[in-house]
Amino acid sequence: MSSQGSWLQRLTDRVVTVLRRVRLQPRLFICFLGVSLLPVVLYGAYAYHVYNHSIRTKVGEYAEQSAKLLNRNLQWELEKYGYYINSLSVMNEVQQLMCNEGDGNQDLTGQIHQLNQELKSAASAGPYLRETQIVSLDGALLYSSGYENASNTAYKDLLPQIDKVSPQDSLQYAVSRHTESGNLVIGRKIYQYSVSMEPIGYILIYINARPLSEALFNGTDFGPDSVVFLMSQDGTILISNNEAYTSGQTLAQDSFYTRLTAQDTTNSVMLDVREGNSAYLAAYNYNPTYQCYFVVTVPESYIRNETRATMASLFVLAVVLFGASFTVTLLVYFSIVKPLRRIVDCCNILSDEELDKTIGDESPDEVGFLARTLDNLIRELKQMARQWQKDQARKRELELESLRYQINPHFLFNTLNSLQWLATLNDVPVLSEGIGSLSALLKSTLIQKDEFLPLEEEVRNLSHYFSIQKIRYGDTFDIHFEIEPSLLSYCVPRFILQPLAENAVLHGMKEAQILQITILAQSLPDDCVRIGVLDDGKGFSIGGSKDQKEHFFGIGLSNVAERLRLYYGDGYGLTVESEPGQGTCCWIRLPAVDARIDTLVPGPDEKKGVDDRV
Repeated sequence: MSSQGSWLQRLTDRVVTVLRRVRLQPRLFICFLGVSLLPVVLYGAYAYHVYNHSIRTKVGEYAEQSAKLLNRNLQWELEKYGYYINSLSVMNEVQQLMCNEGDGNQDLTGQIHQLNQELKSAASAGPYLRETQIVSLDGALLYSSGYENASNTAYKDLLPQIDKVSPQDSLQYAVSRHTESGNLVIGRKIYQYSVSMEPIGYILIYINARPLSEALFNGTDFGPDSVVFLMSQDGTILISNNEAYTSGQTLAQDSFYTRLTAQDTTNSVMLDVREGNSAYLAAYNYNPTYQCYFVVTVPESYIRNETRATMASLFVLAVVLFGASFTVTLLVYFSIVKPLRRIVDCCNILSDEELDKTIGDESPDEVGFLARTLDNLIRELKQMARQWQKDQARKRELELESLRYQINPHFLFNTLNSLQWLATLNDVPVLSEGIGSLSALLKSTLIQKDEFLPLEEEVRNLSHYFSIQKIRYGDTFDIHFEIEPSLLSYCVPRFILQPLAENAVLHGMKEAQILQITILAQSLPDDCVRIGVLDDGKGFSIGGSKDQKEHFFGIGLSNVAERLRLYYGDGYGLTVESEPGQGTCCWIRLPAVDARIDTLVPGPDEKKGVDDRV
């Protein structure tokens, strides 16, 4: 299942990739046009196919029923003449005439003629009877009713077919020699009724084909080009309703005759026939009594005529549906393409002056949401552009200010160096040392921007600070440094010791006693480093009044504690221990290893480079 899903996903991605190579507008137009046109075309084609098939089926069934009905009517009509032949064949005069064919008995002939007239008057024969002939076995004409010179017909040509189908009646076509009028001929071989199965002659009944065919084909119409005809088993047309198929014409050489005789004769069959430029539907019904076919042909033009009106209506309906679908398609197409085109035009902003463009689409659909989002982005971009211009102006101001600040420290340090040089010339070592310490301390404060520095440099800055304070306080305090050599390169945040030392000097002084200040740094067993600023001054009570604690914990100590908490977390930082008269101990606890801090601290070469630049 997963393999099928992945295969389908790959196929879908490939098709989508191909479609994405076409622009959206033609893609939507082709898609919508196909969606609106294809159903109409398919519906029209399907409706035409179904309706045409239905019409063909109905017409074919009607043709089959017509062929059956015509065959049945013909059978009923010919049965009358069959009864007439039966009456003649059992007449004693006819039997005697055939048995005594060489005598030429005129009395028998006259009697037969009289009986023949009586049979006609008694309606034993059909209304279309034209001639009655009695022929001997050797082909001699023994009797003829002489109606319309029918005795001149070539009756001998009809005898072989009678012999072939005997004891059944034969149905053939014959033409009068003088009148050229057509006749259907029913022929029967007569047997002597006193001696079983001994033939004694033939009886031939001539039926006028034209009025018979008109009576049979009356009301049967499948268009001007349709043909309804009766065909013998050897392919000869007996009667027809169309002059294109004349009586006596043979179809034995046509492919239609071959296909027809190859079919099952027990059932009615429909055939699609195409010969040259003509195409028609043929239905037939076989008559086993006379071994002939009643065939009804329906041309394709007749079927198309039946469907033309309906197809015209379907075409009009298809055009209306296509027009409606195409109109809806265009409306949907423009409802998508026009706002997208405005969005694309708005996205082609080439300068800041064009940031005033807005789409202004307040529609609640997805395209409207996209347009409003893009308008908001353009407004934010416009604000950012304005802010960027302000930032650029501010940047230029800061650059000028930075240049001015850069000039001021140089001037300050040059002035301090000049004063230190004058103090040295005038042999004032205390002033010279104080100015040098101030210059070094200011250089570390104003020039160097590193947040972290080695403990050795922080102690050096602290020494400069104490040198400056000795100018003010003289020898009222002493400084001791107890730093483990391994911790001189340990990096600490800048200016975390000076506020502690300043508090020791300002708040720890005792009257008539020298204040001892100790700066120490040591490694602890728990992978920590402890840095302390200790004094033996006045001290204070940790649980004392709020004013006393605020007096000691000024902005400097609070800043140190907050910075350490931000840098190292709650497990590290500043703690203060103090007792009145016992002094104060400020301890800083830091991690022994901090890779992050090491990366932030410049090396000695970099620090030296900074000092050299100043």
